[in-house]
Amino acid sequence: MFISLVEWNLQLNGLNGIEFNKYDDPMSICTQICNEAKKLNIDCQFPPIKLKTGFGENVIYILLELLKLSFKKKVKV
Repeated sequence: MFISLVEWNLQLNGLNGIEFNKYDDPMSICTQICNEAKKLNIDCQFPPIKLKTGFGENVIYILLELLKLSFKKKVKV
Protein backbone atom coordinates (compact mmCIF):
# COMPACT_ATOMS: atom_id res chain seq x y z
CA MET A 1 0.00 0.00 0.00
CA PHE A 2 2.84 2.38 0.86
CA ILE A 3 4.43 2.01 -2.57
CA SER A 4 1.09 2.63 -4.30
CA LEU A 5 0.53 5.80 -2.28
CA VAL A 6 4.04 7.05 -3.04
CA GLU A 7 3.64 6.28 -6.74
CA TRP A 8 0.32 8.16 -6.87
CA ASN A 9 1.72 11.17 -4.99
CA LEU A 10 4.81 11.32 -7.20
CA GLN A 11 2.53 11.47 -10.23
CA LEU A 12 0.47 14.22 -8.60
CA ASN A 13 3.70 16.16 -8.13
CA GLY A 14 4.67 15.95 -11.79
CA LEU A 15 7.02 12.97 -11.73
CA ASN A 16 5.20 10.92 -14.35
CA GLY A 17 6.60 7.67 -15.63
CA ILE A 18 7.45 6.42 -12.16
CA GLU A 19 6.01 2.94 -11.81
CA PHE A 20 7.01 0.32 -9.31
CA ASN A 21 6.59 -3.33 -10.15
CA LYS A 22 5.68 -5.76 -7.37
CA TYR A 23 8.47 -8.04 -8.63
CA ASP A 24 11.18 -5.37 -8.29
CA ASP A 25 13.73 -5.66 -5.52
CA PRO A 26 12.27 -3.92 -2.43
CA MET A 27 15.61 -2.26 -1.67
CA SER A 28 15.84 -0.74 -5.16
CA ILE A 29 12.26 0.55 -4.83
CA CYS A 30 13.11 2.18 -1.49
CA THR A 31 16.24 3.74 -2.97
CA GLN A 32 14.27 5.06 -5.92
CA ILE A 33 11.62 6.52 -3.59
CA CYS A 34 14.34 8.41 -1.68
CA ASN A 35 15.91 9.63 -4.94
CA GLU A 36 12.58 10.87 -6.29
CA ALA A 37 11.77 12.55 -2.97
CA LYS A 38 15.10 14.38 -3.12
CA LYS A 39 14.16 15.66 -6.60
CA LEU A 40 11.14 17.26 -4.92
CA ASN A 41 13.37 18.79 -2.22
CA ILE A 42 12.16 16.40 0.46
CA ASP A 43 14.93 15.87 2.97
CA CYS A 44 15.68 12.14 3.22
CA GLN A 45 18.37 11.93 5.86
CA PHE A 46 17.78 8.28 6.59
CA PRO A 47 18.85 5.12 4.79
CA PRO A 48 16.35 3.74 2.25
CA ILE A 49 16.15 0.47 4.18
CA LYS A 50 14.02 2.33 6.76
CA LEU A 51 11.20 2.37 4.17
CA LYS A 52 11.33 -1.34 3.42
CA THR A 53 8.83 -2.36 6.10
CA GLY A 54 6.15 -0.01 4.74
CA PHE A 55 5.39 1.46 8.16
CA GLY A 56 7.06 3.60 10.77
CA GLU A 57 8.24 7.14 11.30
CA ASN A 58 10.19 7.48 8.05
CA VAL A 59 7.36 6.07 5.94
CA ILE A 60 4.93 8.54 7.49
CA TYR A 61 7.43 11.36 6.93
CA ILE A 62 7.72 10.60 3.19
CA LEU A 63 3.95 10.31 2.77
CA LEU A 64 3.31 13.49 4.75
CA GLU A 65 5.82 15.54 2.76
CA LEU A 66 4.48 14.22 -0.56
CA LEU A 67 0.93 15.03 0.49
CA LYS A 68 1.94 18.55 1.55
CA LEU A 69 3.42 19.13 -1.91
CA SER A 70 0.32 17.71 -3.56
CA PHE A 71 -1.98 19.99 -1.57
CA LYS A 72 0.19 23.03 -2.35
CA LYS A 73 -0.06 22.28 -6.08
CA LYS A 74 -3.81 21.72 -5.82
CA VAL A 75 -4.39 25.02 -4.02
CA LYS A 76 -2.33 26.99 -6.58
CA VAL A 77 -4.43 25.65 -9.47
